[in-house]
Amino acid sequence: MISQRDSKNNQTLRTFFSSDTSGQMITIMGITLALSVIIMGSLTSEISDLDVSIPQVRSSDLLSEYLHLKQCFGVALNYNLVDIDTDTLEFIGDLYGRNQNYPKIMETVNDLSNTFRSFELGHDKIFSATYEALDYGYLTEQGHVYQVRILLSLRDATGVLVEPVIYSIVCKAQTTS
Repeated sequence: MISQRDSKNNQTLRTFFSSDTSGQMITIMGITLALSVIIMGSLTSEISDLDVSIPQVRSSDLLSEYLHLKQCFGVALNYNLVDIDTDTLEFIGDLYGRNQNYPKIMETVNDLSNTFRSFELGHDKIFSATYEALDYGYLTEQGHVYQVRILLSLRDATGVLVEPVIYSIVCKAQTTS
């Protein structure tokens, strides 16, 4: 025989499990969330093992890449040739002769060319810069302007761009003693 007390406990248990489903929903949501985190972790692990490399900022257009390199090379050349403290060219001896080969300019151009080439090889492009000549430019309000002629080239699988470029290096006039 079921006592009145047992039937009251059964009724309470039935009421608890049948009408109050919020606890069950929270449990199901917790289990779903835990499974989704485990699945995302395993997918991320698999994707990272594929040895896929995403290239750095890469220009698909050879011309736009070349124009950017041309500008950056000129800034780097000026920075490496002009002494910041005195605002004069570091290598100047007698600049009154034209089209002379100065070792410091050739060394600087070669070093910059190698640096730029190593960056461009990461983008599957080949860059080169070749020193041609230095012209004693002219005098302006800002100081002397020296013109450095360099042959720039950039090539990739689709084409090649070659252009002689004249960079103007501006610095104070250096007095010779």
